Amino acid sequence: MYRFYRYNAAMRSVLVAVCCLLAAVTVTAETITVSAAVSLKEAMDAVAPAFEKHSGDKVQLHRYIAMLILFLANILFWSLFEQAGSSLNFLAQDFVKMPDVSIFGWTPTFEVFQSVNPVFIILLAPVFATLWVKLDKAEWNPSIPRKFAYGLAGAALGFYVLVFAIENFVDAGGKISWTWLALTYLIHTMGELCLSPIGLAMVTKLAMPKETGLAMGGWFLSIAMANFVAGRIAAIASGGN
Repeated sequence: MYRFYRYNAAMRSVLVAVCCLLAAVTVTAETITVSAAVSLKEAMDAVAPAFEKHSGDKVQLHRYIAMLILFLANILFWSLFEQAGSSLNFLAQDFVKMPDVSIFGWTPTFEVFQSVNPVFIILLAPVFATLWVKLDKAEWNPSIPRKFAYGLAGAALGFYVLVFAIENFVDAGGKISWTWLALTYLIHTMGELCLSPIGLAMVTKLAMPKETGLAMGGWFLSIAMANFVAGRIAAIASGGN
């Protein structure tokens, strides 16, 4: 039981960090305050002369700055999403009550959660693909930064659901129902479908044609950095260093 509440405290700390970072990224990407906008414009104006001397295109500079901001959002999202294979898996192993059923002699164990995300992807990808097309025809399709914000909100909401369950629905054995973790995976998958498919498209739209390959490398580098951060978060959540 002590290990459970120590894990609980770690998860709450992660949630607070998620919410703070989510607010910061969302404000930066979509709803920048006046003072922040002034600071960003001053920074752009400071480096614009050198960039214009090199490329002669100040608008392209703004695109690259927007791309870097979205790279940061990408790092944040995947560092949280990739907890599925580490800290959330440890949670499922020790603190999640699996369904007591037998399917043709097979009894579900915690490892089955590693297949939950692919199943949700198969089921929901056609739904989201159809939704974006219909919204685009109705001219309601969210912008790329807004979709990134939706993805980050999904990551935060998924962890909130899990922490809510830990704080309010623990049984006598110190475990929560498997349905709560499945719901977390569902919300995270919906966030993934908002953010992941548009990432590469965003890079090709914002980068100059001759620099698209370099920009794509930056996108994949942000994913690599996210996995490193994910490992550090998992170590903290599990009580490691």
